[in-house]
Amino acid sequence: MPVRALEFNPNKKNLLASGGSEVLIQDIGQNLKKPQQFKPGEPNFHEGHAITAISWNRGVNHILASASENGKIVVWDLKQSKSIFQFTEPTSQSTYEFDNYYGDNSEQQAPQAKRMQMIWNPDIPLQFVVANDEDSMFNIWDLRKTAYPVATFKNIHTAGILSVSWCPSDSNLVLSSAKDNRTVVSNFKTGEVVMEFPTDTGYDKLAWSSKLHGRIAAMEAETGNVSVLSYQPQKALDESQSEAGFATPEISPSTGEAYAPKWLN
Repeated sequence: MPVRALEFNPNKKNLLASGGSEVLIQDIGQNLKKPQQFKPGEPNFHEGHAITAISWNRGVNHILASASENGKIVVWDLKQSKSIFQFTEPTSQSTYEFDNYYGDNSEQQAPQAKRMQMIWNPDIPLQFVVANDEDSMFNIWDLRKTAYPVATFKNIHTAGILSVSWCPSDSNLVLSSAKDNRTVVSNFKTGEVVMEFPTDTGYDKLAWSSKLHGRIAAMEAETGNVSVLSYQPQKALDESQSEAGFATPEISPSTGEAYAPKWLN
């Protein structure tokens, strides 16, 4: 099974996690050509399903999360070499009750294969966002309250979400792009749309820059094109969208003002 997810540990650059049919970690610190390879733990909770997302915890170096196309989310503790939490992400299109995921013996329909996306909150090491390309909503989960999501964003998109990214410079900002060809920045705490970029496509991979505040790399898998978006607000920086206009910040109904990201304060 091909590798569909890769991520370097943001704090321990020698560790590269990958996901295909299982999660593997390579330590390239000693020998780049023949890196040490190990698993985060046993058993493989994703067996039989392709892993589509890998995310290192931003605050705890030895915590890693993985997600597979059947909606399975697993949190691994590398120090203990085992999983410390796993569940199956429900969606708004499920035909059975949410509680069935937590041990109910009721008859269930097999989850539809979907490309899962997930990433940890950069400031709160117990929270992560989960989305998938078959559902227009995305959820924020907290390991302290695992019975249900602590927040659900239902009205941001109208089609399945292709990619999601949490801003490392301002953890109030969650970026998402979907099959509705919209790329939107939302306020994690209020649920309000902060800004929508003037794009006419959905991006399969989004990544905020950790050094250049407000800069975002956005990739289309079908074409391989990579664009650079800028939250300033300014228009998209790539020449192909030079006529797309400017991204105008949304006015918050609660404050009557546009949101100012932390790096501008």
